[in-house]
Amino acid sequence: MLERPFNEVLHSGQPDFPFCLGWANHSWSGIWKDEPHRLLIDQTYPGEEDDRAHFEYLLKAFADHRYIRVDGKPMLVIFKPTDVPEAKRRFDFWRGLALKAGLPGLHIVGINMLDFESATELGLDAVTMSTLAVTNTSNAVVNEVSRIAWGIRRRLPLGGPRVVEYREAIKHLVPDLNQLDCEAYPCVFPNWDNTPRKGRKGLVLANSTPQLFEQHLRDAVQAVAGREEEHRIVFLKSWNEWAEGNYLEPDTKWGLQYLEALKRVVG
Repeated sequence: MLERPFNEVLHSGQPDFPFCLGWANHSWSGIWKDEPHRLLIDQTYPGEEDDRAHFEYLLKAFADHRYIRVDGKPMLVIFKPTDVPEAKRRFDFWRGLALKAGLPGLHIVGINMLDFESATELGLDAVTMSTLAVTNTSNAVVNEVSRIAWGIRRRLPLGGPRVVEYREAIKHLVPDLNQLDCEAYPCVFPNWDNTPRKGRKGLVLANSTPQLFEQHLRDAVQAVAGREEEHRIVFLKSWNEWAEGNYLEPDTKWGLQYLEALKRVVG
């Protein structure tokens, strides 16, 4: 459903900018319109031949000189690793195919939404904590959502949406990366408001500013500053998710200020 823009990037060679792929391996439903039971496209895992065909498709990207590598290994992000049946076996199969293709392996990163504790059991090399919740210093994952972790500043009539001050939220969004069972990369949020999708069921991080985002980003960059260069990775969520009020692109309120904050920290 989303392959055309990437195919154009791959075939044109433009823009000449580093990239990696993330596999949106969930079934596509109407959840973005609050219709989770309406199935659009079912994600299936037919078996080894399908896995091999998938790898052959990915290999075209892995071979591109722009592709991001960690220790020489192409980095592949998995959206929902817990949805992959026999995930470790599948990922190890891909690693074997990568070796046969002349690559030193793969660097597979799973997005942890507080839905698993052991990355190694899933065959992952690393995780990124992309969730509006917090990690616990004594455990990789806690089953506490943001409502409990931060409290609710206020409730609107009829029970929602939940509103949390961005200033308070960012105190919890860069976890202690040393407490996980694998390498972990922080994920920064410039803003969040998914009420266009969720209505009163939504969550709003209120009163984000470029200055607070810059502070949040500096905390994330500092968390990985002591690593070797190729391991100094920070994920950003997101560039252009307008329907979730989660974007870094210019807008009429702040203009280029969020991008300028990004440049000050990593540029």
